[in-house]
Amino acid sequence: MPLMRPLLFDEAENKELLSVSKTYLWGNEFLIHPIVKPGVESEEIYFPKTNNWYNFYSGKKHKGGTKAEINIVEEYIPTYVRAGAFIPMIKTIQNTDSYSLSKFDLHYYHDNEVIESIGQLYNDDGASPEAYEHENYELLAFESNYSRKKLTILISNKIGKAFDSENKEIAIKIHNIESNPKKIKLNNKKIDFVWNSETKTVTVSTLITGKKINKLTLKFSDK
Repeated sequence: MPLMRPLLFDEAENKELLSVSKTYLWGNEFLIHPIVKPGVESEEIYFPKTNNWYNFYSGKKHKGGTKAEINIVEEYIPTYVRAGAFIPMIKTIQNTDSYSLSKFDLHYYHDNEVIESIGQLYNDDGASPEAYEHENYELLAFESNYSRKKLTILISNKIGKAFDSENKEIAIKIHNIESNPKKIKLNNKKIDFVWNSETKTVTVSTLITGKKINKLTLKFSDK
């Protein structure tokens, strides 16, 4: 699959998308609408019906299968994240020598319509040739499941025989949580968390060591 994909890749039966070139998918999780002319104040964007979509900067939700007139601002181009996506992010670095997964954020875009989803993060030393073929890599896997006001997230790590994996501090940031969760457990033990009422985001911290599977369970309140 190409990294840059036309919307038709997401909704093959929609022949109207054959002529859509202003909006494209970046990988599987991002929808991008670049602004290529000066003075543009608004643009109409179609959101594929396969999922709901969230503004990467404001968090505003857009229903899949709908069109919306979007106001354009100078600070960023319209960028949206697919509901149910796992988005790993690290702090800004100046070069690849500074890259490390010892500490990173894992953003999950929760949506009540997404029952389950998966994501992956590949990592190697960035220097060894044929790292994958020689099992000099690791692959973090993320899974989500939502049922009966309970969200479960699993994080596991497959480590190649020749790879020296380091411990990882992960800040899990769960988006679109409308109210303060009733409780959150990590590996069946209650843990502290932070819920931001303005951004509707829950943040918890966990440590990944070796191949141990971490299970995060978020219980929603009855409100």
